[in-house]
Amino acid sequence: LNRNDYIARLVQGKSLLRTMREAGVGYKLAALYEMEVRGMEQQRMQKLMDVGERLADFERQQSDLRIVRDLERSETSSDLRAVLRQAARRHAEVSGTPLMTATDLAQWIVPDSARWDETRDFLLVYLYEELADMLKKKGASREDEQAEVDMVADNEEEERNE
Repeated sequence: LNRNDYIARLVQGKSLLRTMREAGVGYKLAALYEMEVRGMEQQRMQKLMDVGERLADFERQQSDLRIVRDLERSETSSDLRAVLRQAARRHAEVSGTPLMTATDLAQWIVPDSARWDETRDFLLVYLYEELADMLKKKGASREDEQAEVDMVADNEEEERNE
């Protein structure tokens, strides 16, 4: 998007949060944008940050990025709710404590009155910032895996050509 596209989106009342997520904007700026420009209630923002913090801690403890991956893949409000329910179940099984209450989920995290994609995008912005070190390592390991796959393919091709 160019500068005029951003202005047009703002004038039309469309969210810039997904663009902010893709640009790597930090969660504090995203939170300020959501509250000041989009009118999100402070209590809802605090609940989102609390859940984001618990999700980040859980991902670190589990040494995986399953929740991030599943959030990235969610395409509907039902998908998002399913990801959060699964995360809540796994969190409770492992830690013995709730990730969030049912009231928090229904009233603050994914209320019917809110855009589900803004919830997903904010949680991802939060998790990307909090888990940057894990994401970087995961990206490096993917590059190593791909290099190994490429090397094996090159060796097999050389053997066929001999």
